[in-house]
Amino acid sequence: VSTQSTWGATADNYLTLFPQGAYRVQLTAIYIFINESNYIPKIPAHEAPSSWWDNSRMTGKYNKVKWPAIHSAGWYDCFLQPQLLAYEGYQHQSDPSVHGTHFLVVDPKGHCFSGGQIHWPNSSTELGLITLGLSALLTKTFTKANTDAEFNVALLEWKALTFALPHIVWYVMGPGIPGTKGNYVTAAQNWPETIPTFFYLHDNGLLDNYPLPTNSSQTYLYDPSNPVPTLGGSNLELGNFNSTLDCTCGPIDQLSLVGRKDILFFTTAPFKTETIITGRMTLVVYVSSDAPDTDFMGKITDVFPNGTRLLIQDGAIRMRWRYNTTSPLKMSPDAIYPVEIDLSTTSYVFNVNHSLGLEISSSNYPRYSVNPNTGLLLKDQTDSYQIAKNTIHIGGAFPSRLILPIVHKTLPEYDIKPLIHRLKNAVDN
Repeated sequence: VSTQSTWGATADNYLTLFPQGAYRVQLTAIYIFINESNYIPKIPAHEAPSSWWDNSRMTGKYNKVKWPAIHSAGWYDCFLQPQLLAYEGYQHQSDPSVHGTHFLVVDPKGHCFSGGQIHWPNSSTELGLITLGLSALLTKTFTKANTDAEFNVALLEWKALTFALPHIVWYVMGPGIPGTKGNYVTAAQNWPETIPTFFYLHDNGLLDNYPLPTNSSQTYLYDPSNPVPTLGGSNLELGNFNSTLDCTCGPIDQLSLVGRKDILFFTTAPFKTETIITGRMTLVVYVSSDAPDTDFMGKITDVFPNGTRLLIQDGAIRMRWRYNTTSPLKMSPDAIYPVEIDLSTTSYVFNVNHSLGLEISSSNYPRYSVNPNTGLLLKDQTDSYQIAKNTIHIGGAFPSRLILPIVHKTLPEYDIKPLIHRLKNAVDN
């Protein structure tokens, strides 16, 4: 390999298909069928993070990268988090000779071609031209590098050509309504500095910067025969590929789910100033169940003044894999477990008078497979299931909280047209 350009790809198939143990059955059925259909029966038999996955994981191997690369991702792409981790691995853990020679472009959609319910204004589609321009320049620079000596010369030329370019170009999302903030392109050498900000869960449904002083809890019944339906998110959308697994992608309103008894809703007070989050989000919750195994899931939404609950990101954890062990661990009835749910990464502006919403449940089908709560592995499951009584513990000794990367400096808008023009000239000349 002398150079590499990746668009909407993963460097870790296990992390992609089993994030925190939760099985992405819809993605498996579509993506793996298209590429390696003979793998589908094998995937459920390997839900543990075992050596079976080693040949499809770059994790721990980035030091072997000795070439520059262009990475292109999307905030609602089905491979978002592994692609972002791959860029960080290439940029900072690769062979020292190519440290800092890699680039990342993040648009809103990725494989979510429909874009959900938002029309992304302000040149979001032009981000693709940056990816194409960087990739073309990379190919041109190294096209005649057939020996180590020629490669080293080309590498020096690549560093000189790209010295002043921002290494990360990304789209800062927003509500997408005329007159609102957000929905523009920014760029920098590194991700912006953020302050991890805690929003504690309160038993009245409030998300607040101060923890509830006394122990409390909220309980719901999770019935595997009636899972919460998937409404948008970082999914691979391919139309009518499979009617039972078809689902939407991108930012979709979750308002139709309000009223379900198997979802807990928490909301901040309306923001008084613009609030920008950029980075990885985490939900720390103290949970218990009367079942030997179950799932816990979180969704981040932008709650509009009119009640719209626009999905930004989500995540899940399957409790039998809560410690990322190679063997499953059952839950003890009603024992309380602290868990961290990865809610992926985003860049989003919450506008004035909008609120941030958090939804907690135990299903999101068909994005994730339905957990029957029996404790059986995927390969051993039957039609039997157990209704689980699941509890989120709040306050006092159990400070369940959402941790958000809030940017306390303005992310300036970046005019990408000169960069597109510059790349085109470099390729043509």
